Amino acid sequence: MLQVKDRYQICNGCGKTAFIVNKTKILCTNCNYKRLHNGKNSWQVSAEKPKKKLVKKATGELKVFEEIWQERQPYCINCGRWLGREMKTHFFAHIKPKSTYPELRLDKDNIMLLCMDCHFAYDHQGQEAYRKLRNV
Repeated sequence: MLQVKDRYQICNGCGKTAFIVNKTKILCTNCNYKRLHNGKNSWQVSAEKPKKKLVKKATGELKVFEEIWQERQPYCINCGRWLGREMKTHFFAHIKPKSTYPELRLDKDNIMLLCMDCHFAYDHQGQEAYRKLRNV
């Protein structure tokens, strides 16, 4: 087994005495990186790749949410809490889930207004926790 002091050798790529990371080809960190990335340094590789922006595909929900916000009073239907003047997407909950009923995704009758606490309870904690918030 090689000791740490044995790993410092003359690199076959650059000719410098350096810590050898590729024991088979006897290459230092930089030369091994160039070998793996077609002769480019790490800063050249990162500069070439622009970061992709995550663009969400429009589903039409936002337009439906805006219509519902204009038509209905901004109160949680479960606990009666006022939701404020600014519309936020987390105030809208689907009665029948979008994953199971994708055809009801844009149906206004399938969407209800809930505060954040009630929405979280409705989606993640079950009907019992959701009903308890009604008494609060």
